Amino acid sequence: MDNVSHGTYFTLDGHVEMQKYRYVYFAVTLTLYLLIIGFNSILISIVCCSKKLHEPMYVFLCALFCNTLFGTSAFYPKLLQDFLSDTQLISYSGCIVQAFVIYTYAASEFTLLSVMAYD
Repeated sequence: MDNVSHGTYFTLDGHVEMQKYRYVYFAVTLTLYLLIIGFNSILISIVCCSKKLHEPMYVFLCALFCNTLFGTSAFYPKLLQDFLSDTQLISYSGCIVQAFVIYTYAASEFTLLSVMAYD
C-alpha cells in the first residue's frame, strides 16, 4: 500500500501576450515592488525614530505603512514568479493562503482608515 497524495492546482490563464513581454512586465513589477518596500520602510523608520511624530495620527499612518508591506508581500512575489514561469500554476492551499492574506490586508486597511477618520 503506497501513501500517495494528489494535489489540486489551479492554472492561471489571464495573462495576455505573456511570452512576448514577460521580462518587461517582470522588470516593471519588480521595480514597483522594491519601491513600495523601500519607501514604506523609510517612512516607518522616520515615524519610529522621530519623537515629534509619536502622535496618534502618525502612529496610524505607520500602521498603514506596515499593513501595505503585509499586503504587497502576499501579492507581488507570486506575481513575479508567474511572470518568469512558463506555466502559471498555484496549489489549492497556496491559493487559500494568498486569498486569506489579501482579504486580511483589505480588512485591516479599511479598519485603520475608519479609525483614522474617527480620530
